[in-house]
Formats: sequence, structure tokens, C-alpha cells
Amino acid sequence: EFKKSERQLLLSKRINTISYDNYLGSYYFNDNYTYTEDSHVLSEECNSRLQIRISKAMPILLNQFKGRQNTTKTWEEMREVIRFWFSSTILTYNYTIAEYRVICDETNNTPETIRQNKVFITVQVRFNSSIKFITVYNDAFPIGVEFAE
Repeated sequence: EFKKSERQLLLSKRINTISYDNYLGSYYFNDNYTYTEDSHVLSEECNSRLQIRISKAMPILLNQFKGRQNTTKTWEEMREVIRFWFSSTILTYNYTIAEYRVICDETNNTPETIRQNKVFITVQVRFNSSIKFITVYNDAFPIGVEFAE
């Protein structure tokens, strides 16, 4: 797995790279889209756009929690902000979402991640065309503030 900057460096040296996007089930050859698995629910265009929209909005929504203590109260407030955003922004449009879940509790936030001042947040969506929940966002968000010496 290469970061985008590493792939760009490899491409400048004429080295081909292939990457696979787990969320979309898509393959990229030299940062160009090449193939999407047909059996995946996110292969539908509006579903993949929704996943991209959610993954870009989460860090912006959660930025307000930087510097807060990593406690259950903060987790609940983060879940409420995401739920409000879903109900006011996503669910008002004609997306094919049947249900969604926001997971931010002891199951995905271990004492080790709490000591690192990170909060794991998982957003799962069940589309009308799917019988199971699909993870559209799963990331560790840093809420600690870096102090300069």
C-alpha cells in the first residue's frame, strides 16, 4: 500500500503501481480507475459518491472536538453531531439509505487508543439494495492537541 505522494514519486520514476480501494471495490492502475467489482453495492455510482461524501465530511465535522478529553461524554457528543448531519444533510436527499449506524464506544476505542488521544469512529450504512451494513467510514480521529516545546 502506497500513499498518493509515494505513488506519484514512483510514477515519476516510471514505475507502475496498482492499488485497490476496499470501500469501493475498485482497482487503480497508476492512479487511473480501471475496474470495479460488479457484485459490490458501492459499485453503483450514487452509492460510491455517497461514500466519498461521507469520508470527506467526517474530519470536518469532528474538527470541533480537538482538544477535548477522550471520554464517553465526548463520544456521545460526536455520535450526536454525526446523527444530526445525517438527518439534516444526507437523509434529506434521495439517496438509497435504509438505515445507518455510528459506532463510537468501548468496542472500537480501547484503552491504548485513548492513551494515544485518538477516537475510532465507524459509520455503517445499509442501502435499500443490501441486506447487511457496509462500512463507509472507519478512521481514528486525533482529538489531542500537539504542544510545541
